[in-house]
Amino acid sequence: MDDSVAIGVVRPAHPEAQDHYLQGRVVEAASGEPLTGAVVVVGDRSAGTVSYENGRFGLTVPDDVLVLEVSLVGYRSWISDSVRVAEGD
Repeated sequence: MDDSVAIGVVRPAHPEAQDHYLQGRVVEAASGEPLTGAVVVVGDRSAGTVSYENGRFGLTVPDDVLVLEVSLVGYRSWISDSVRVAEGD
């Protein structure tokens, strides 16, 4: 088994804010089925959440380059060090 995650960034409500709302969906790589209960955390552990029954998640993250980690019992953890959230995104 393997896991994968799709990530999208939504612009913050206040343009002067330094944080951004990151949302995405955790799915099983082979089947594309949503994964419920996956733990999604920013690499420095400053923010985290759990995916809902449809695999979707959302969390507030800083304006920076992020390491994002997704884990779920029975699956290999997925780690990305290339999630970039910048002002204006």
